[in-house]
Amino acid sequence: SYCELHTINANHNADFSFLSNPQKAREFARNFVSNLKDCGMFNYESVEDYYEVIISLTNAEISSKQRHYTKAKEKAMLGALASSIAELTIVESKHISITIKLRAVIQAIKVTFRQINCPENKDFISEIEDMVFVLSRHNSDSENEIDIDSESGSVSVQTSINVNEGGSNGQGGNSNNNGI
Repeated sequence: SYCELHTINANHNADFSFLSNPQKAREFARNFVSNLKDCGMFNYESVEDYYEVIISLTNAEISSKQRHYTKAKEKAMLGALASSIAELTIVESKHISITIKLRAVIQAIKVTFRQINCPENKDFISEIEDMVFVLSRHNSDSENEIDIDSESGSVSVQTSINVNEGGSNGQGGNSNNNGI
């Protein structure tokens, strides 16, 4: 199987790194950006940014595995990807609520995991949500309202900058989310 399962803590949470398999990582990148395009909130340049980051990290993972492989390095690469996705989500949310963009990104990731026949990595998704929370607190471009639901662990980030239903600059407003 392309998806490697590892026990990462005493709770036996499943963790896999699609980055550790070049074919699976490229498949993840292609499907993820396709799902982002389909949701209608991201323009071409935004989607390409996500794709390039995933491919860059995939290439770095492949290169590092040729020298020395450790589970710690694999986890760090997933953390780097989560951080990059979170940063792009914030940067790409200038005219649309960060919460709405984050929901679209998370839904695209969940759909992508199903499409590539890998288990949903809840730790990876939580790390993206946590990073959006952390990074948006330091984002000086807009005033953000951040809510944390301690029972579910979900993060809600609202920005004071919003747009009308139709979006702007070719972005947003598509109410037909094609399952995302």
